[in-house]
Amino acid sequence: MFRNHDLVEELEVYRPIGDRVVLISFDPWAVHTGKWQPMLRRILAEGFRIIAFDRSRLVEEQIEQVYRKNHPIHETSAWHLPRHVYTLGVTFTLLLMTEPGDTPAPVRMKALKGVSSPLIHHAGQLRHDFRAPNKSLSLMHSSDDWDSTAHEALVFFSPDELHHALSDPHAERSDAYAHALLTEDTHENLEAVREIAPTQLIQKLRLRLLELLAAMGTTPDTTARILDAWRQSAQPSPEGQEDVPAEAARFVALMSAQRADLEALKLVCPPTIAQPRRYVRHRDPVALFNLLEALSLPEAYATVDVEHLLAAARFPLDRWEDLLLRTTLFHFSEVQRVNA
Repeated sequence: MFRNHDLVEELEVYRPIGDRVVLISFDPWAVHTGKWQPMLRRILAEGFRIIAFDRSRLVEEQIEQVYRKNHPIHETSAWHLPRHVYTLGVTFTLLLMTEPGDTPAPVRMKALKGVSSPLIHHAGQLRHDFRAPNKSLSLMHSSDDWDSTAHEALVFFSPDELHHALSDPHAERSDAYAHALLTEDTHENLEAVREIAPTQLIQKLRLRLLELLAAMGTTPDTTARILDAWRQSAQPSPEGQEDVPAEAARFVALMSAQRADLEALKLVCPPTIAQPRRYVRHRDPVALFNLLEALSLPEAYATVDVEHLLAAARFPLDRWEDLLLRTTLFHFSEVQRVNA
């Protein structure tokens, strides 16, 4: 159930045009990676017009209202992850309208964006073409029907703003909104934009961990050989040539091929530390290896206590690395194709 029933009653007068209206939100991941503006261009090219928009950082109460219809977000389900995604940065929310037609606007938007699972969406859909890495980092949300549009819109807009937008949806104002949004400098005061596949991040973190172990005096010949091999294999695939499930499959095969390297490292951990470099003197080599091993075993990602492992290894991540890593581990089994 939603919280704002009394306010929704004010919008009932617009139900006759409700099939022409849909609400969408671009999440902070879409904003941070710079994908939301080209996605918006695609949406506008499909005949949707902007009749209202909001730019804000959401709080947990708003996220619950949009995603769980007033049900608490529990840590035991995937629904707790949107809380972390949406509180990390700016969300752009737009109220869109289309011309009258046979297919309701929310249904058209659902077909255009694609489902949240990378296993199911396909080329031509926004989540596929802009590489939404998993269900939690799904790039965008859209309302399901007029009832959800009305309820969710009241999370972002006042009743007066909605009356103005729905009763007087001028094309000139829509064009002005589109120009303002498509020329917006969305990354002001945010971290630099990065485009990195989830499995590339894990490979990057594994290399960083191995470099730390090498600096602690772990058998130089062993670590040098493995570092060189892992650096060679960590080269990203050409942009746009893999979908998310294919990327996951390639990563699983790579981790399997490197399993012997992991076993070789296990034999020399904990290392005999002769003269470790200053910046690693207070790190625990066993904790570093435990984190490295956990990141190297995709079949066990669902059970990894990554928060504990990161803390024990004193291995800091920036907030976007942390978000991408946590959601990747949580959803990894969901993005793998199962061979018949």
